[in-house]
Amino acid sequence: MPRGVRFLVGARNLGSAVLRVLALLAVWAVLTEGRGEMLAGLPIALAAAVASLAVLPPAGRWRIGLRLLALVPGLFLLSLRAGWDVALRALRPGLPINPGFVDFHLRRPDPAVATAVAYLTTVMPGSLAVDVASDGVRFHVLDHELPVERAAADLEGRLGGSS
Repeated sequence: MPRGVRFLVGARNLGSAVLRVLALLAVWAVLTEGRGEMLAGLPIALAAAVASLAVLPPAGRWRIGLRLLALVPGLFLLSLRAGWDVALRALRPGLPINPGFVDFHLRRPDPAVATAVAYLTTVMPGSLAVDVASDGVRFHVLDHELPVERAAADLEGRLGGSS
């Protein structure tokens, strides 16, 4: 078999390819605002999925993707709460603002989990990930009293990053 197509063979790769095509078609639908150009998006999604398999073969990270999907409803509500909290802090001078940095260290270094924790914790009130490493995340916070480390540890546990 030619070396260049080995990444396409195998049940694990096929499952990953199907998931990637579906995800890319969903992105295509959002970008085209669902106007019915899905037929044009199919070859693009297929080509992008094949290219992504060549560059980034499956490594068992699909479980993190499923866990992320399960977090979407709660994250939407957190995002609304975060916006409300920041707006109140801006409009009411009596609310505490004690900005600074908080370093969160993962229990088990994992770049995928660290990246997911960084992005997901950013939607929490008053926090913004400013540096991501395989072993942790640095956050800028509006107030040191905010439970950013606890929220990050909770997300790490939900994503399977804890031992």
